[in-house]
Formats: sequence, structure tokens, C-alpha cells
Amino acid sequence: MPLDLAVQNIHQSTVKHIVEEEIRHHKNRRTFLHVAAIKNNYNLVMVLLKSGSPVDAKDNQRKTSLFHAVNLRNENTARVLLEAGAKVDSDIMEAALNLNDKSMFSLILNYAKELPPDAMKSLLFKAVRNDLQYTPLLLAAELGNVYAFNILMSKNASVEDKLPNGNSSLHLAVQSGNMHITKLLLEEGVDANAVGSQEQTPLHLTALYNQSALVEELLHVGAHINVVSVQVCSFKCSKCFYCIPFKVDSKFISQHLFISEILLFLLTQKRMYFFGRDLNVQIYLFVLVHLVLKCISIKI
Repeated sequence: MPLDLAVQNIHQSTVKHIVEEEIRHHKNRRTFLHVAAIKNNYNLVMVLLKSGSPVDAKDNQRKTSLFHAVNLRNENTARVLLEAGAKVDSDIMEAALNLNDKSMFSLILNYAKELPPDAMKSLLFKAVRNDLQYTPLLLAAELGNVYAFNILMSKNASVEDKLPNGNSSLHLAVQSGNMHITKLLLEEGVDANAVGSQEQTPLHLTALYNQSALVEELLHVGAHINVVSVQVCSFKCSKCFYCIPFKVDSKFISQHLFISEILLFLLTQKRMYFFGRDLNVQIYLFVLVHLVLKCISIKI
């Protein structure tokens, strides 16, 4: 079609002229933006939006381009439309819920801040209606959605609920990497040493998901770094440096300065591969290096 040729040949003025003609003569009909969203052609969507195509224009079924993108699981296109200011209405939220796609639902939820608090709470309850293992608050923590989480907290939602595998709201918040939710849960007294799936604590998850920014928050409230998960020691010695309990303080840092220097050298030389994927070793190194970098001035 002429629009495709104009886009392919980077004729922005021609695209803009086509969009302007469409706006004048084709109201309440499927637009080029609708078609691009349906086909998941997010590059064309960006060109059309840049050329003035109305982001919330509705077709003859009263549906927007964002609705079609969500309904067809076209996540990249949905993201482009949302970033351009597309409105999230109840039809779009229902479409996202019906997909049973956590990634798409999380994306839409992040842009649904115009929803009233009660509507947001109702939406989260609907989101977990087919999966009784989650509560709305656990879902908000895992998605890292601060707006939804704050609403649920204001409605006195319980922070003590857990998933069947033992993972707490704090485990899920750490997994998502959300600092605000993590701090709120710690302030509410959620146990920083709670053992969840595979006997992992929230601190284990900071290493597993590379959430270094949350290490200090957990250590500050007394998280233990010598808790060994269900994973077996790869060295099978029962006396290795992470199997022996210790207290993290200035004396500990001083005593382990030499090994810390070695670890930091290995990190800079990219020679950490010999530790494999042993999570217990990883968490020791992860926290130790974090503490050394923060508390001691070492040139690396």
C-alpha cells in the first residue's frame, strides 16, 4: 500500500499527509494505526504516532489500537502505544486479564494509574481468581507494582501471606528488585530470614537475581548470610568458608580482607567461572564483595 512504500522510503512528509487525510475522512473506522497494531508492526506504529496518528482513536467496534495489541499478545506494540500515552480502560484491562499472561498484565498494570483505588483492588482480585495460590498483595509484590501495592496496604492487606512453596511477599519483592516495596515490607516486620522455596531466604534471591541494591537493606535488619540453601556444597567438604557460621561486622571484614582482595581481583579478571552455579557460594561472594566495596577503599 502507499503508506508502506512511504515508510520504507523514509518519506515522513508523505506519511504525515496520509495520516492527516485519514483523520479528516475516516473517523470511527479502522485506521492505519489499528492495522499496524494488529500486525504487531511496532516500527510502523512509531512512525504513525510521530506523524500525528491519534493514539486513542477507536474503530467501528469502539476499540483502540492498544486493545487490539493487548488482545493479540503483541507486547512490543502495546509498549510503544503505552509509552505514547495510550489510555488504559476497563476493556483493555479485561483483555489483559483474559490472556493469563503475567508479562502483559504487568505491563498494562504499570500504566493503569488512572484507575481509582477500589477499581485497582478489584482488578487484582480478578487477576488471582484462577490461581488461588496468590493473593493480590503477593501478585503486586512479584510484579513490583508500587501503585497497586500501596493501594492494597492502605486497604490493610496482609503482608504475612505466603505461596505454597513458602515464598513470602519479601521473597517476591526482592525477586522483582523493587526497593520501595522491599523497604515497606521490612518496615512492616516481614522476616528477612524467612525460608522459602528450596530453603532460600530473600538474601539468597539477591544473588540469584543480581539485586545488589537490596543487599544492604536486608543486612541492615539482620539478614543472615550463612544460611545454606537445599543446594549441596559443590566442594562436598562441610568445612568450606560459607558453611561455617560467622557474624558480619567490622572484625569480619578485617579478617576477610585478604580473601576479599583475591575475590575482587578474580572478578576484574573475569575468572569466577570455577565457582560454577553453586548458589551458596554465590551469595557469600555477592554479599562479601558488596560489603568490602562499601566499607573499605580498595583500588581495583
